[in-house]
Formats: sequence, structure tokens, C-alpha cells
Amino acid sequence: MDIVGWIPFLDQRYGKLIVFSQSKCGTNWENKLTQLKPVTFCKTWFADMPAVDPVSAFFVCDTPIDKKWFIFSSEAGIFFDRFRIMSLLYPGDLNGELFLKLKTWCDIVQQQIFI
Repeated sequence: MDIVGWIPFLDQRYGKLIVFSQSKCGTNWENKLTQLKPVTFCKTWFADMPAVDPVSAFFVCDTPIDKKWFIFSSEAGIFFDRFRIMSLLYPGDLNGELFLKLKTWCDIVQQQIFI
């Protein structure tokens, strides 16, 4: 697992969208589509299970052919190729504050990785 995200509601009641995701670089990622198992992860590592099972997402920097998207999504969850990722993260579409937070976070991570 590489990324976990969740969206709580203002009422603070049970039931929120939780997404567990993994990312793969290169072109040999197809045999990894079913590796991530969010419910198994929660059962193993969480003291309390979420009320709603987490959703899986899979990120690749590749650009797969369209006819395989249904299969990839069925096996891995919400599927993101490089174009789908950029359509959601393009800085021109982010508001100023969120973009600055993301940039700050990325800068810190890069400093940690390359030290």
C-alpha cells in the first residue's frame, strides 16, 4: 500500500469513503493488480474495523490500451493511468492553498528520499 485517503463527513457519524491505493512504475505491473487487499489489511492491523470496507485504487505511469480498462478496474479497483492522474492533479485545476500544501509535502518527501 502506498497511499491512504479518506473523506469524513461533517456529522462525524460512521461510514466514510476510505481509499487504499498502490502505485507501480514501469511496464510489468499487470501481475500486481490483485495484490492490495484493503479489508485484509484492516483486519490485520486495525484495532477497530471501519464501518464501510475501504475501496482499492491502482496507479500506473503507463498508458494501457482502452479495451483492458474494465479488467484492470475489476481486478484492482479505481484504475489511474498517467493521463487520469494528471487530469486530477494538474496545478491549473488546484486552488492555490491546496497546490502549495502538495508542493510543500512533495519537497519534504524528496529531501528525505535523496538524503
